[in-house]
Amino acid sequence: MFSRLRRRFGVAGPVIVLALAVAVGLGGVPAVAAPVAHTSAKVSGLLKKAFHLGRVANKRSVRAIRLERAAQKEEGPRGPKGDKGDPGPRGPRGQKGDAGPRGPEGPEGPEGPEGPEGPEGPEGPEGPEGPEGPEGPEGPEGPFAQTLPSGKTLTGVYDASMRATAAGQFVSDSSSFAFPLAHRPAVHFIYGSNSSSDCEGTSTEPTAAPGSLCVYEYYNSGNIETRYITDPSTSSASTASKYGFAVEVTASSAGLVASRGSWAVTAP
Repeated sequence: MFSRLRRRFGVAGPVIVLALAVAVGLGGVPAVAAPVAHTSAKVSGLLKKAFHLGRVANKRSVRAIRLERAAQKEEGPRGPKGDKGDPGPRGPRGQKGDAGPRGPEGPEGPEGPEGPEGPEGPEGPEGPEGPEGPEGPEGPEGPFAQTLPSGKTLTGVYDASMRATAAGQFVSDSSSFAFPLAHRPAVHFIYGSNSSSDCEGTSTEPTAAPGSLCVYEYYNSGNIETRYITDPSTSSASTASKYGFAVEVTASSAGLVASRGSWAVTAP
């Protein structure tokens, strides 16, 4: 109650209430009623004056409060910047954020050192045949073989044929070896039922054992009296030269006389 009076009438509020209480109390006592009436009139004047002073004090109090609040609202000039304080303790680590967008590609770095050689990989499939290259320069002349190397084989064909006008006429066809033999070969004429262990080939695939000449007849006219392998250099029958040989056929009557076939000779 007193706080409300004080807020309304200032410091004079409680004094006014106290004076009213005294006046009322004294007015209720008969012995003192007359003096009190006189006194009440004075008190009434004092109360009016007190009310007036209370209002004045209250206005001044309100004005002082407003001025104080206004002073508090007014901001003075900003002071100088203080020194930087010490860093506070490190806070707890936050949650990992989402990855940002991919940045632009950087410039190519310098080439690094060459690494060690890796293991050899599996062989790949054979590629297509490439184009034929240019012809190379002619090489130096090689050594010329003086004789056919041992075990090497030469092959060829022969055709001894003519049209005889009478029996007893003969025809021959000679063949030279591309390389001479070191020695005269043994001769074998394979026709009809003739055979030899040194001549196991055929007229289409002629072969000969080392040191042998094998002549394979694949055709004859039938008008044949004799057929021989001869040495053209000496005209000796059933023999051959180390340089070549001839096949000689004698007609048994007039007409075509012919013997044709192939041969093979192998160096001893």
